[in-house]
Amino acid sequence: AGVDRLIVNVHHHADQIVDYIRARDGFGVEVRISRERDRPLETGGGLLHARDHFRGEGPIL
Repeated sequence: AGVDRLIVNVHHHADQIVDYIRARDGFGVEVRISRERDRPLETGGGLLHARDHFRGEGPIL
């Protein structure tokens, strides 16, 4: 009943965050990166931007 998939939303220092995750083999789970390239989209905008990564099952935290 643990976490098996992460969707990480990045903007500021995105490359460093992605490198950190990759250096740790994604912490042993599937990791998807959602990049907010032009500007931060805040919480609702970030979720909307990442929507293609959601499967529609289980909780979103």
